[in-house]
Amino acid sequence: MKIYQLHFFEIIFTRGLCVFFCWLLPFCLSTRAQNWSQSDAPSLNWVSMAGSLHGSNLVAATYTDAGGNAGLIYSSTNGGETWNLTAAPSNYWFSVASSSNGLRIVAGAFADPANNPGQIFLSTNGGSTWSTSTAPAASWQSVATSADGRILVGAAYGGGIYVSTNAGAYWYLSDAPTNNGWLALAVANDGSKMYATFSGGIYVSTNSGTTWILSSAPALSWLPIICSADGSQVFAGAQGGGIYTSTNSGATWSLNYAANLSWQCMAKSTYDDVLLAGAYGDSIYYSQDGGLNWTPQNTSPALPASGAWECVFCSADGTHLAAGVIGGNTYYAINPISPPKLKMTQMSKLGILTWPVFPAGFQLQTSSTINSPGTWSLVSNNSLVRTGTNYLMTNNLAMPSAFFRLARP
Repeated sequence: MKIYQLHFFEIIFTRGLCVFFCWLLPFCLSTRAQNWSQSDAPSLNWVSMAGSLHGSNLVAATYTDAGGNAGLIYSSTNGGETWNLTAAPSNYWFSVASSSNGLRIVAGAFADPANNPGQIFLSTNGGSTWSTSTAPAASWQSVATSADGRILVGAAYGGGIYVSTNAGAYWYLSDAPTNNGWLALAVANDGSKMYATFSGGIYVSTNSGTTWILSSAPALSWLPIICSADGSQVFAGAQGGGIYTSTNSGATWSLNYAANLSWQCMAKSTYDDVLLAGAYGDSIYYSQDGGLNWTPQNTSPALPASGAWECVFCSADGTHLAAGVIGGNTYYAINPISPPKLKMTQMSKLGILTWPVFPAGFQLQTSSTINSPGTWSLVSNNSLVRTGTNYLMTNNLAMPSAFFRLARP
């Protein structure tokens, strides 16, 4: 088998079978700064951001306004371009989380000795109306939710970790320590795996928060943490200690290639390797290869050169990004995504095509020539899906050549 590289095209010749793999330029992601724009959101102290699977519906919380008054919660239905004030009451909000459809929202407020005991609020309609949950009064540092909004978890600073398995109707105190000063939470899509950080370690639960164990992560000043859809891949940021990765649900950890900054927030695409991370007094950083390479985004004209970045968001497919800064605005970027990489292996006289299931929305197409633009047709054979990968066998040895590509419809 011989492989020839020609710019963005890969041609494989084997026993008369020519398979053409094309990555279309209009859909390629760049390692440069993404195409950021400033939203119409007011200049406030933005501390938390969450959104729907596709990134069109977003919710963002402010701790206080410029005058130190209690903060508010805003929502967006166009990926963060424009924002509207929700019906949530004024509060010292610290964390928000959203179900995958953007309708079920959970928000945690910090306790204020003057007039706010600190509560968890719930919305089932994207923020149009809110209700107080039955969770106890506390300084809620972080909240998180499963994809369907059924399993909720809240971490109290100077308190315990509480879990609800019925969308917030009832909460119970887990066996996690109550004196750790919890800082951040991450939850798998089905709610089975949970992660919690504090200044000294990372705790893991594999039974929807019922029991927790201290992981093998080094004793650093941890803050942000995120995980993959199934909870097996985890990223955690330390204050001045880099970003660490676990690929086995927190059993072991390795130092990522990110710089040693004061990491405050992180977000991850659900099915791809797009990562977004914000640092205090620095920039937003972007990675499209699972953290192997990071690009600062402060070269984008719309973004400040540095800031106290406290919240970031990334859609499931990595196309919709958003971020908020303390004492400033929110920003958004809507960027095209590159098609999944198409590969071919040979088994006897068959060619086996494989490509990842995500990002979705790409079709396998075939043509007997690459010189006529209108000759591409959809491959109608059903592929076999296994562990997130499409498999398709093809027998085109009788043809002089066959070309395949992944493209948008």
